[in-house]
Amino acid sequence: MYERRNIKVGSLIVALVGVFVMLLITVQPIYADAKTTDETTATVTFNPGDIDLSQVPAFDFGTQDISATEVSHLSTTATPVIITDLRGNGAGWKLNVSLSEFSCGEDQEGEALASLLGSYITIDDAVTEAINGTNASEPANSDSIQINSDGSETTIWGAATDHGLGVWQLEWLANDATLTILPGTARATVNTATLTWTLQDTP
Repeated sequence: MYERRNIKVGSLIVALVGVFVMLLITVQPIYADAKTTDETTATVTFNPGDIDLSQVPAFDFGTQDISATEVSHLSTTATPVIITDLRGNGAGWKLNVSLSEFSCGEDQEGEALASLLGSYITIDDAVTEAINGTNASEPANSDSIQINSDGSETTIWGAATDHGLGVWQLEWLANDATLTILPGTARATVNTATLTWTLQDTP
């Protein structure tokens, strides 16, 4: 009787051990497949803006004496050119300027009286600078720019493809702009010409 009871107890222990082993095999820890990293995205969509010739300079070369020789007069103003490109397409741009003939009033027939024939404006040491924290490839400018008073266009600033996005200024000191005048062309009055600035939306 005692021996039979031991057999039953032993069988029960063996059965319990077997069940415990099966549980160890089949039951996995709940954290075995838990993720410790993941990835998401951040997106933003922009509407295209405009390209704008935000500021252009006027030049004042002061009051001078008429000279018997060729002479250059320094500008008394130093307003920079500012271009804003918010198109967001990196198409580039180009800025041209032309200078009309100088005139000093009208003749008896009401026609403009020409003066300062052959004169030209020179801008040296112009510097390109980013504005408002613009972070893009900068446009290029020439070290020396000459604008003839014959109405012809001169390219003074340009941005190649993927350059010149954002806000940029072309700046120079007042004495970096000069007006060169040939003898025998000045009239003893105010002599005025028109600068025409043209911004093209491609390089």
